[in-house]
Amino acid sequence: MRPLQGKRVCLSHPYNIAYDVRLIKSVRALQDAGAEVSIMVRRYESPSDTLYHDLCEIVEVDTIADPAPVRNSQHRIWLIKVLWNLLIYEPLRRLSAKKANPNIIAGFAEEMIRRDFDIVHFTDYVSAPEAVRMKVLSDIPVVYESYEYSPTVIKSVHDESDEVRYYCETEIKAMDRADAVIVVGEEIRQKYQEQTKNRNLHVVFNTPPCEPLQPQSVHRPMRFYFQSIIRPGYGLEMLIDAFTLVQGDWELAIQGPNAYPKYKKELERLIASKGLEDKISFPEPVTSYEVVEEANKHDVGVLLIPSVQGGSVHENARYALPNKFFVYANAGLAMVLGDYIAMKRLIDAAGAVAWVDELSIDDVAEKIQALVDDPSRVKRMKHASFDWARDYTVKQSLGQIRETFISTGADSA
Repeated sequence: MRPLQGKRVCLSHPYNIAYDVRLIKSVRALQDAGAEVSIMVRRYESPSDTLYHDLCEIVEVDTIADPAPVRNSQHRIWLIKVLWNLLIYEPLRRLSAKKANPNIIAGFAEEMIRRDFDIVHFTDYVSAPEAVRMKVLSDIPVVYESYEYSPTVIKSVHDESDEVRYYCETEIKAMDRADAVIVVGEEIRQKYQEQTKNRNLHVVFNTPPCEPLQPQSVHRPMRFYFQSIIRPGYGLEMLIDAFTLVQGDWELAIQGPNAYPKYKKELERLIASKGLEDKISFPEPVTSYEVVEEANKHDVGVLLIPSVQGGSVHENARYALPNKFFVYANAGLAMVLGDYIAMKRLIDAAGAVAWVDELSIDDVAEKIQALVDDPSRVKRMKHASFDWARDYTVKQSLGQIRETFISTGADSA
């Protein structure tokens, strides 16, 4: 009998699931373990044509952010009803909507309880308030999952100190009360273990949902590749500036969902100002199932997210193991990476990476130039990357996910 046979598991997500490259592995791992899987989403964040709609039940929920502490009146006396709603309910509702700490998935817990799931799951720090509510309202086992090291992400996203403190504290409350917690790497698990009382923390690597591919021969021009959502804070301006200094035959593809159209336009203007329109392109994004095959057409994967942003150390950049890192390796690419602690620990000995100071344009350009000038080195790095990736594939991640959900100790009945 499979370990989760007969279990009904609800994975929830606060954002557009179409872009989530990890959720597909969770669905697959749990279904392989015998579970019946549903995904709960906010109705207006749920496109109707994602690949998930063919895989499992999608539960759409109408949510409200931190509902007002009083209800609107339906009193039979018209004047009382109007005065209550106008003078009490509406001001409190508006004040609640403006609060710095809204629970954007308020209502998920009640729907999960109504449907009587055996195990439920919450993703990302904005889901932490509802994960806490769930543990107050029900004894259904909860898995909380953080895709990144949230404190540093929260500080980079939220300007108000009250918001930062609220989300950081609420995430730790969610972790303290969860039956199991998922994080992305050993370094981040160690960081969280200094903050949470929970000791049932599991690492699930961000491997792509498909098998590794043998590296192709080195191309001319040499093909460099950046894969991710195109967004500010990912070091793309510095990457473009660095390539301005690189001589010889090279091309750079920047590929991913255009989540920030104005920002992409800024990048296109920057590229044009450098006269690099013929060398730097923005291919259309592909699905998570296609990304390894797409990356495999290139030679060198680059990742230069600044580890210092706005004068503050961005710990997530130093300690995270993002999906693009595993995509590059599974595609058999040589890599140019910032001097990131977690990635360096895992792959340094393989000889697949040119490590750079991602805050120095000159150092990035120098290391890239060395690769352009030495295709034979790039060939060796590509094969070293592929050999390393055979120990970091989707098979490993599926096992990590299954182990996490089994560890919740949900009743077998």
